[in-house]
Amino acid sequence: MYKTRDINLLEETLKRYESIIHCPYLSELSDSLIATPSCSEEPIHIFQIHSLPNTDTYQHFTYILNALAALHQTIGCLLINRRGKQSLYLMIKGHHDCAFALLQNGLSTTFPDIQLSTIEHPLKFLENIFDFRKYCCLTSSLSVPNQSYTPLLLNQFITLMGAQSNYFAFFLASPIPKSEISKYLDELYELHQLLSDFSQTTYTNYKSDSKSITSSTAKGSTHNSSEANTTSCNEGSSESRNCYTNLSASTPFTLVAHRPSRPTRPTALSQEPRLPHSSIPPTIIPKQPVASGSSTLPHTSPNSSTSIQSTASSNSSSREPQKNINATALLNSAKGTSCNFGSSKSRCLTSSHSQSLTSTDGNSISQTNYHSLSYTSPNKYIQDAIITLNETIIRYQSLSKNTAFCFSSYFFSPQIETSLRAAYTFNGLTASTYTLSPNTVNSWCLDTPQYDNLFIFLSQLEHPLFCVPCTDSCLSHTVPILSTELINSIYLPIT
Repeated sequence: MYKTRDINLLEETLKRYESIIHCPYLSELSDSLIATPSCSEEPIHIFQIHSLPNTDTYQHFTYILNALAALHQTIGCLLINRRGKQSLYLMIKGHHDCAFALLQNGLSTTFPDIQLSTIEHPLKFLENIFDFRKYCCLTSSLSVPNQSYTPLLLNQFITLMGAQSNYFAFFLASPIPKSEISKYLDELYELHQLLSDFSQTTYTNYKSDSKSITSSTAKGSTHNSSEANTTSCNEGSSESRNCYTNLSASTPFTLVAHRPSRPTRPTALSQEPRLPHSSIPPTIIPKQPVASGSSTLPHTSPNSSTSIQSTASSNSSSREPQKNINATALLNSAKGTSCNFGSSKSRCLTSSHSQSLTSTDGNSISQTNYHSLSYTSPNKYIQDAIITLNETIIRYQSLSKNTAFCFSSYFFSPQIETSLRAAYTFNGLTASTYTLSPNTVNSWCLDTPQYDNLFIFLSQLEHPLFCVPCTDSCLSHTVPILSTELINSIYLPIT
């Protein structure tokens, strides 16, 4: 099954194929709006051929047609049949002055016994011929002239139309640039590629077996070596000297002061004379250190002063209070000497060595067995379209290698039935051997809007243009042909 995207692409491709190959719009030009012709200023030259001999080498005239196409000349051929009498006119349109001489010399050399004359006033002649009021119907036949038809195409056409018919057959061909044919070929190639993708549907059923074997070996070796040597030397010296004297204990001293006492009365117990107060000095008694919990009384030695102290004490206790003065003396002395000496020395040596060795060995085997069953379903319509497309490509390749013209034939008559019969007769004669041509016939009657524009285009040797609905473009009712095919449509031996 196609995907949605593929289906849409297929539909678009088929629409392009129908538009390019079958050209359905060409059969609808009768209902299309006719464009307004522009005023052409290119000169027109007309020859009337009175006698054209029958010869087997008439196709040599294609060389003249190719030369005229190189000069961008439009070529027209007018056949007039009045009650079995034919008149043939050959005309060209273009700016090159040498085209007229080229055509005249080409006719004389290709057909040595030809008799022709030049129309002196070609524009007036054409206005008289293409007067739309004389004809109630104009028909256009789109087909490729046959190259191998025997007898000659126009001879057979005149025979089938009958001697008593009055009609005008106008064949018009304008050269096609090579660039346009090349552009058209590119479009055909692209269309062929798109259609080929959809020419058949392929269904596939497959089965696959897979086998994989993997073997791997890895070896590794690592060697590390490290060496370190460290030397350290430290030296130190310290010296300290201290000398000090410290007297931290205190030596208390007691100072006893005696005031002068009053004279006592002599008693019987004491007959000794007293010394004056001033002659007795104060006695200083050193105070001994007192321990905790001991008596505050001093220790007395057994000497003479003891009696004095005792006497004094007893006298003072009986007479005056004593005063004690304590004095403390502290003497500290320190002396010190310090000396330090240090020395340090260090040495370090480090050495490292590393070695690594790795070896890897691998082996892998992979095996796949694939089984597939496929079958296709052809798309008949697309395959037939591709065949037609191949023939069209071959046709346009031939046009690109040779001189090509845009060609169309026009028929008009005072009778509607004669115009219609002439168009379908010519179309039937040319379509019998070539099936790629669109082979369409369009007709316009006197009541058609802008009917006169059709004849104005033809009088200027231009193909009528028709407006494409919903666009700004215009198209003409023409088909590309080769110069060898053109000569078959305009060659009519007249004796």
